[in-house]
Amino acid sequence: RLALFSPDGDYRDPRTTKLDLGIKRVLATGLTVRLTGRYHHTDFLLRRTDLNLLSTPTGSTHEGSSGSGRLVYGTLVQSGGLVVASPLSNRRLNSYDLVSGFSSTSAQDFYEADASVTRQLGRGISFSAAYSYSQTRDNWLQSWSGDPAEELTPFPSDPIGAGWAKGVSDFDVPHRLLFTASWQSRGRLNLNLAGRYRYQSGLPFTPGFQSGVDANGDGSGRNDPAFVDASIPGMPAVVPQHDCLSGQVGKIAERNSCRMAGRHALDLGGSMALPLSSIGRRI
Repeated sequence: RLALFSPDGDYRDPRTTKLDLGIKRVLATGLTVRLTGRYHHTDFLLRRTDLNLLSTPTGSTHEGSSGSGRLVYGTLVQSGGLVVASPLSNRRLNSYDLVSGFSSTSAQDFYEADASVTRQLGRGISFSAAYSYSQTRDNWLQSWSGDPAEELTPFPSDPIGAGWAKGVSDFDVPHRLLFTASWQSRGRLNLNLAGRYRYQSGLPFTPGFQSGVDANGDGSGRNDPAFVDASIPGMPAVVPQHDCLSGQVGKIAERNSCRMAGRHALDLGGSMALPLSSIGRRI
C-alpha cells in the first residue's frame, strides 16, 4: 500500500471558521439562564481516493425494477458469505493494492443551538438542566475501524465534493440532554451528594451489507450501502419497523440515513471532608 498526499499539488491545511453567540441572564430568584448558538465550517479536509482502482468500471449490478445499479470494478467472486473482487482484476498496477491519494476537497458544517438553566436554592441545594440540538453535514468519510479502505466512497465516479458522500456526518449527534442536582451540607463533614442524568442521540449509520461483502469490487468490504429491495424474503416485515428504510424502498440507501439507539447514563456521587484536629485541616 502507498499513500500520496495531494497528487495534483492542491494540499492545504484544514481551516475552521467559528461563529458563536451566547446570552446569559441572572435573575433575581437565583436562576441563571444561558442561550447559545454556534456555526462552525471546516474546509480543506482530506479526502481519500484509490489511485490504483481501474479508471473505468467493468460493469454494473442489476438492482431493482429498473435493472440499473452500482458500477462494478473488476470481477466479483463469492466465497461462502463473502463477495470480493477477483485478485488483481480491479487494479491498474498489479504490484500494488490500495494506493491512496489525499486531496483537500472535503468540508464540514456544524450548527448548534442550546439552552441551559441553573438554580441555586437554599440549604445547599442546586440543580441545572441543559439541552442542545445540532446538525453536522459533510462529505468526509471516516473509518471507525481504522481500515483505510472504509474511507473510500462506494461510488468512485461521483464528482468531488458531491454525490452520495455528501450528507449526514459520521459525527452527527442531534440531541443532547443533561440534568444535575446536588446537595452540600454545612456541617463539619462538608458532605456533598450529587446526581446526573445524561442522554444523547445514537450515532448514524448507513444500512449496508455485512463486513466482507464488496458489492462494487472497489477493494473495500465495509463501505457498500445496501439496495433496499422489498421483494427479498423477510424484507416486507423488516422495512415497516424502521422509518429510515421505509422511504428508501427501491433505491440504494443514503449515507447515514439510519441511527443507533440513544444512549442514557445515570451517575451518582458523593464526597465528604474529614476534619483532622491534629493538623488543623480537612482531607
